[in-house]
Amino acid sequence: MRPLKSQKFNLSIHQISRWFLLFFVLFESAVAQNLIEYSYVPKVIYPNQLFPVTLMVKEEEHPESFQFQFDQSSVYEPISQNPLVVKNGSDLFFTFYFKALFETFILPQLTVYSNIETITLPERKINYTALNPPANFSGVIATDLEVVSTQVSNYDTRSVMSILHIEANEANLEEMRLQGDYDSGIDEIRRKFAKVTGDFFAVLPTGESNITMSYYNTTKNRFEPIPLPTEIKDIPEVSEEITLNPVEDNFDEIKEKILQGLVLFFFVMAIFKRDLFYLAFAVLFGITLYYFIYIPEEKVCVRSGVPIYILPTKNSTIGGYTDQELILSMLARRASYTKIEYKKGMIGWVTDNDLCKD
Repeated sequence: MRPLKSQKFNLSIHQISRWFLLFFVLFESAVAQNLIEYSYVPKVIYPNQLFPVTLMVKEEEHPESFQFQFDQSSVYEPISQNPLVVKNGSDLFFTFYFKALFETFILPQLTVYSNIETITLPERKINYTALNPPANFSGVIATDLEVVSTQVSNYDTRSVMSILHIEANEANLEEMRLQGDYDSGIDEIRRKFAKVTGDFFAVLPTGESNITMSYYNTTKNRFEPIPLPTEIKDIPEVSEEITLNPVEDNFDEIKEKILQGLVLFFFVMAIFKRDLFYLAFAVLFGITLYYFIYIPEEKVCVRSGVPIYILPTKNSTIGGYTDQELILSMLARRASYTKIEYKKGMIGWVTDNDLCKD
C-alpha cells in the first residue's frame, strides 16, 4: 500500500508544478500587458477628424527597442507607421494618428515587439458623434488653428485671390473648402506628427467683404471663425514693381526726378566743397537710381497653351491657359516656377518646362 501512496503523492506534486507554471505564465502575461498599454484613446470622434492614440510603456527602455505593427488586414491604418515618441521619467509614450474615414472606427489589433517579448493589444471600437456644423463650416477639425500670414492679389478683372498660410495641430487641413460658389482649395500640405501647415486659396469677387469660414476647435469645443481678406494692401508684392496704372507711372517719374536731383546736388557740392563725403552720397544715389529705375525688367518667353497655376506647386489649381506664345515680365521665381502677369490683373505661375526653349 505504501508504493501506491507514494505514487499518489508524486502525482499531486506534478499537478501542483503544472498549475504553478501556468499561474507564472499568466502572471507574466498580465504584468507585460500592464507594462504596455493604451494611455489615451478618445471616447468619441467626429467624421473626418484626425485624432491621436497614445501607447505607454512603464519601463526604462530605449525607444528603438520597440516595433509596432497594426493588423494589416484592417482598413483602419495610422497616417504614419512611425509614432511620435515622448519620454517622461522612466515612461515612454508612443503616439499614432488616425483619421476617421468610415461610418464606424475600430482601432486595429496592435502587436508590440521588444527585446524582451511580444505583446498583442486587442482591437477597440471608438464611437462617432454628430458635429452639427454651421453653413460656413470649412470641414476642418483641429485642436488649434492659426492663420500665420495672408496675401491678396488680382486674379482677373472681377476677382481677387485670397491666400492664407495656415499652421494647425491635429487638423484635417486637406478637407478645407469655402462653402458656396467659390473656387477654393489647399496646397503645399506638410505634416509632421500633430503639426500641419498648408496654403489655402479662394477666388473671391472684387469688392466683396466680410467673407468668413469656420473650423471646429476640439480644445474649446466650439466653432472658430477664419476671416478671408479681400483687400489688396501690398501692391508691390503682388505686382513686383510692374506699373499697372497712370498713378504709379507718375510716381515712378517723381522718384526718378528726385534721385536725379540728389545725384546732381551732391556731385556739385563735392566739386565746390572738395569733400569726398558729398561725392560718396552722389555715388550712393547714383547706384540707387540705376538699380531701381534704369535696369530693365527681366523677360521670359512663355509657350502657347500652357497652364497658369494659382500657386507654385504641382498640385495647384489651374487658373487659365495661355492662348499664344508671349514675352512677359518675370515677377518672381520660386523653385522651378516663374511668376508672370498673363493679362492685366491676372497673375499666376508657370513651370520652367513651359518656357520657350532657345
